[in-house]
Amino acid sequence: MNRRFCFAAFLMAICAVLGIATSCSDDDSVSALNITVQITAPSNTTSLDLSGKTVTITGEGRTYNGVTDETGKAVVGGVIPGVYTVSTSWTISSADYMAATGETVQNGSYIVGGSVANQTFSENVSVNVPVTMSVKQSMLISKVYYSGCKDGNNKNYLAGRFIELYNNGDEDVNIAGMYIGLTESESTPAYIIAEHKDYIYLKQIFQIPADKEFIVAPGKNVVIVNSAIDHTATNSDIYNLSNADFEAKDAQGKTQNNPDVTGLTLVYTTYPTISQMNILQSGPSGVVIFSTTDDINNWETVYATGKTKGNMFKKTPASCVLDGVDILNYKSGTGIDAATKRLYNYIDAGYPTLEAIASYTGIVAYRKVESKTNDGRAVLKDTNNSSDDWAIASREEDLQPGEYK
Repeated sequence: MNRRFCFAAFLMAICAVLGIATSCSDDDSVSALNITVQITAPSNTTSLDLSGKTVTITGEGRTYNGVTDETGKAVVGGVIPGVYTVSTSWTISSADYMAATGETVQNGSYIVGGSVANQTFSENVSVNVPVTMSVKQSMLISKVYYSGCKDGNNKNYLAGRFIELYNNGDEDVNIAGMYIGLTESESTPAYIIAEHKDYIYLKQIFQIPADKEFIVAPGKNVVIVNSAIDHTATNSDIYNLSNADFEAKDAQGKTQNNPDVTGLTLVYTTYPTISQMNILQSGPSGVVIFSTTDDINNWETVYATGKTKGNMFKKTPASCVLDGVDILNYKSGTGIDAATKRLYNYIDAGYPTLEAIASYTGIVAYRKVESKTNDGRAVLKDTNNSSDDWAIASREEDLQPGEYK
């Protein structure tokens, strides 16, 4: 008998005895599913075109796409059972926006998008994805370095945390007077966003000084830091932030500040002993930028829902927000808890996906490049869904301010 045939027959016999035929067979596939995705238009629209839109199913290290028909429905086949996020987004003109809503608006582009997270697919099912509409902004949040790192003595080092903004548009933007807000970060969310549709709740608000213009050209960035020094000199971090644009000054003197770097104005902080940006190293670390002519001191300051004491937060109209990113906490064993989102879908329909606990690992969350202009300027991805728009770079990747990929 042919030895090769004999050996194959022997393997098949062993598999049959052990009940592991899938490892000895060419057929090791798992039954794939057909997932029906239905996009639902906002209630204030009358004629929003839902046809020909791409829907994306992501999770388990896999991505599946489908295209909607004239009713806004797409059937996505070949989906392996697992836990996924389902999302969609596209851009419309101001004319299309006015046609869909009947509202008169200024010139500009609008993002239509929505997302539903933590969908467990074990059988053929239908998923409804409501979408919202928001204006496409020029100034975007492009990086959040929040995790900190370990120093040469393996001690926690957090002084290098920063936020970066980027002009993604085609015209100069004057950001003088713009506000940077950090969302509340209680271990249990202070507010359930489904119950508070018009406001977000901020633990800190900083303002870029408004006493003179600060022009940001297309493709240029703004670096906002806690400590504008060369952190590489400490052998603790990979960032030289001595040329940062703005610094959140430490009134308590615990962090080294740079007198040559313009200070942010601290408008509100939940914590009297913290005057720098309280960006949590393990999340949640939600960041928004917003603009208003109101006196923020007149905005209501409130306790968490159901409480009459403890930390208080600034009740901020969501309509003021220009851009936001919702970085959530990652817990060992359970992963990201999507129920702790602080931002509405029309601000950020997703959240950057973390593959590990972020504390002191030197990782930075960043907005991905969608394309480049003819002159090489990066156009960053902006679908109002950070699950799609953002990624995580490790310390080894050394993604510096002003660098994009």
